[in-house]
Amino acid sequence: KDIALQPKIELVDLTKESRGTLLSHNLRSAMRDALTCKRRILLFLNRRGYARTLICRDCGWVPRCPSCTVALPYYREAGSLTCRYCGVAEQLPDACPLCHATPVSPVGECTERVEAEAHHLFPHATIVRLDSDTLHRPSTARSLWERARSGSCDILIGTQALFTQEPLPQHHVVGILQADSGLHVSDFRAAERTYHLLVDAASVAYPASAGGQVILQTRLPSHHAVQALLSWNPHQFYNEELIARRLLNYPPVCHIADLTVAGHDTVLVEEAATRWGANLQRQTSIEEHLVVLRPVPTLGKRLRGQHHRRLLVKGADPNLLARRLQDSVESMERQYRQRQIKFVVDMDPVESG
Repeated sequence: KDIALQPKIELVDLTKESRGTLLSHNLRSAMRDALTCKRRILLFLNRRGYARTLICRDCGWVPRCPSCTVALPYYREAGSLTCRYCGVAEQLPDACPLCHATPVSPVGECTERVEAEAHHLFPHATIVRLDSDTLHRPSTARSLWERARSGSCDILIGTQALFTQEPLPQHHVVGILQADSGLHVSDFRAAERTYHLLVDAASVAYPASAGGQVILQTRLPSHHAVQALLSWNPHQFYNEELIARRLLNYPPVCHIADLTVAGHDTVLVEEAATRWGANLQRQTSIEEHLVVLRPVPTLGKRLRGQHHRRLLVKGADPNLLARRLQDSVESMERQYRQRQIKFVVDMDPVESG
């Protein structure tokens, strides 16, 4: 893009802000000026809910989903802890079930908390929040999208759901609250996804010549996804990311197969996954060299009492990799009845986190 058409980007290093800062001093000041001049504001944070979870400050207890084992996010509006994988909901604890300390504190900022903070700081502003929670009902979603597109709200808050439909109108102030939040996901594409989201958010701002500014808050100011956005240079990101992919042997320098073993007997599932990995590691020739990462539990996929284990397999030649996988699946299915254990292969998966 023409650099003259880009907004001014201001970097805020959150490590130099007070602990727990959600809206930095610079962002609050820019928002105050924009509201005074009747200009639109967009706040982007790609985490829905009120907090990532709760924690006991005395013993460190965290509520977890009984099926998926992940920490349960806190939704203040619903007054519940709800798993984002399987949907199980639990009531808020009055005290820690382990040490009985009270209260249990929310940690990790999400869009509900951003909305509450914005209402507190700017009580007279019209605020709209767009995320998968507020867009859950079609009738409500239509109304929210109409308000967002018409620019009738003073402050628009949202996740990546903001960028799933037709382009939003331009805003004078765009606050990216935690630019590095997506970098901590266990997916080799985390930096790539984060960079594209940052570009999407920053592109909603007016050009600097029209008063557009982006305030980017991050704890990783030197990360190449952040630096590439600051310079509006996608080649900077692509070059550094490709170096990292080559060093770690990830696509596009290789192909990946995501393997899943599923069944009702957790011991049998673990045994089958270990055996499948060992089967694949037995090389028949140097040309068919594969890298097999050991089986791990799969979060969010324990459905109808089934247990899952997951393996990742890397190979340079997609045809050789596919042939080896086909042979291995046939071998495993001969050893285990299909209704007892299920073997699933996903070649070059879009999601691998």
